[in-house]
Amino acid sequence: MHCNQPIHPALAGLLQFEEQRLGIPVEVSRKPLYQASSPSPFRPVMEVRIHTGTTAETFPVLLEDELLEITASAHVEPNTTEVGFKDATGQLCPLAGVTGNVTTLYFDVDELFTSPSNIRRKPTNGIRPNGHPANKVADLIFSQAFAVALGNIRRYDWKKETEEYTRHVAAARERMVQEWRGAYRNNERELENKGWEIRRLAEKNLELRQRIRLHDLLTRKQIQRKAREDHSGLV
Repeated sequence: MHCNQPIHPALAGLLQFEEQRLGIPVEVSRKPLYQASSPSPFRPVMEVRIHTGTTAETFPVLLEDELLEITASAHVEPNTTEVGFKDATGQLCPLAGVTGNVTTLYFDVDELFTSPSNIRRKPTNGIRPNGHPANKVADLIFSQAFAVALGNIRRYDWKKETEEYTRHVAAARERMVQEWRGAYRNNERELENKGWEIRRLAEKNLELRQRIRLHDLLTRKQIQRKAREDHSGLV
């Protein structure tokens, strides 16, 4: 089991048991709500998200043999498959939500283990209940949530995702090759333009070399005589 920060040993032990029972890795993320990560790619793991730093609320949890009054940091995640307990009228009271392979707790379940004084217990049959209430609440949530998430993982169309990923990679590769081809054509045109420019420069240099060579063949007196002849012609 992997967790981004330490959690209570009892909670860690419960999740490790679920990991071994299901044969699927469990990843736990416990961090402030403002640091909540965006939806991650669907993977064959059980991802558990616990938000901290939210406003503490007091709410009931009805178990088989007792009614709990819990005070903990709470947060409701919309658009999920909700799991929890049923009240006396049979209405579902959600404690967590499942989306794909992700289970989001509606309260900080770790606080139940670290702060047991935040749990008030009231037996429903007059007999003192056994077991730690935090363990019982966590087991109630994960036994339901992991069953839903496991079903989502098994029904997930991995073949379709593979095909879509393959198409995405192939399309990205084709776009990159098209960019290479466009750059190649641009370079070819640039080389052609540069070729004409180089040839024009070579012709100009040839003409300049001929003028320089002719100048080098004339003496100063010849140049002066030529200038006087040209001037006389003009006059």
